Amino acid sequence: MYLEIKNILKSINKLLEEKIQDTEKSTQIPLDLRSKFNNIVSSINESLQKNTKDYNNFQQIKQKIENYAKSWIGQKLRDNKACSKLKATISNLEKENNNTNSKIEKIRTDIESIKAKQSNLTPFLNLCNHKFKNIGLRLKLEIDSSELGYLIKEINNTPIHVSDLSEGEKRILAFLIETVK
Repeated sequence: MYLEIKNILKSINKLLEEKIQDTEKSTQIPLDLRSKFNNIVSSINESLQKNTKDYNNFQQIKQKIENYAKSWIGQKLRDNKACSKLKATISNLEKENNNTNSKIEKIRTDIESIKAKQSNLTPFLNLCNHKFKNIGLRLKLEIDSSELGYLIKEINNTPIHVSDLSEGEKRILAFLIETVK
């Protein structure tokens, strides 16, 4: 079939080259050539449709086999006592890990709280936070982890940059700093 198509295309190409040489000449592709070409294209389309149908059937069979295999494997794993024990052990270890992480986080919070209480930055922090609360500001101060300064945060613990502060909030902070000096 490939050679037949190749020969048909060569014949058509030859006719086109003749037309290029003599543009005035009337050129037509012979009816038998067109008929052969159309028959081959039709045959290819039929073959393609059949192959597509076969491919889809094979895909459905493959999917059924995969589903069966997954089901069979799942059943064998459920029946396997070692797997059941391992699953329970993993679940218990995950719970222990979560509990341990919660304890670690609580200890970190306690350490930060103790550091803040022992810091010489605490009096100013307490003064500012008390004043902020009294005048209804959304701000609060926290001592940073290096204990060299303060972090400005919203009441809901969202960090704030100085550029996020209103002009009035900046003035209140500056006034409190000047008052403490």
